[in-house]
Amino acid sequence: MRIFVFSFIWFSIILNAQIERPSYCDCKVKGTPILNKNNNDVELTSKYQSKRLYLKIQNNTSDSIFLFSSYFNLVSESKFLYRYNKIKDELKVSFLPLIPYLYTEYSDRIILDKDNIMKENQNVYDFYVIPPSHEYYFSVATLNIFNNKEYIKDFDVLSLKNFSRKHSKKINVKSNVDKFSLEIAYYTNIDVLCNSNFYYYKEKEFKTAAKDFKILKNIVSK
Repeated sequence: MRIFVFSFIWFSIILNAQIERPSYCDCKVKGTPILNKNNNDVELTSKYQSKRLYLKIQNNTSDSIFLFSSYFNLVSESKFLYRYNKIKDELKVSFLPLIPYLYTEYSDRIILDKDNIMKENQNVYDFYVIPPSHEYYFSVATLNIFNNKEYIKDFDVLSLKNFSRKHSKKINVKSNVDKFSLEIAYYTNIDVLCNSNFYYYKEKEFKTAAKDFKILKNIVSK
């Protein structure tokens, strides 16, 4: 009986950990003051090692930025974030928002699957707030990027209107990939995105605001 009770409690702990999801627009403030500022831009520095991305976001501007963070936790290993462009021979790891599949509230139905990223009401908008003249170091779990040979065919996130089979199409990488392109999004204003009334009653304005992000891009090598 004791073994059964212990096993049940342990299973419950694991299950709760799995389903602890980011709150809608939790917007936690991150970062420490920059000691030496060289310019007035937002900069991304990245390194990949042992299935993790080690990142530094440096906000050299005079305003806060809002780093799109919804995919940095439970779904960071979703296959839909790892895509390949055969024409450009470009492997891409993209944390840009998949707008049709981001919401302001969760469904009561919880899908315990890292690929729930394309499911309704499974992921909400959230951001890291990085104040002016601050930098933030963090890491994100990833797939085993350079050892994979099969990825999702790349698609334009801004033209994504709804999910279709083409967005699950897999493509084989025949060349020896030794680098990938990393994309991360940030916003300079999230007033509309963090107001659920716009989502429900002013859909056009909400979608316009959702697409108004800037892209930080790096080439990451082995």
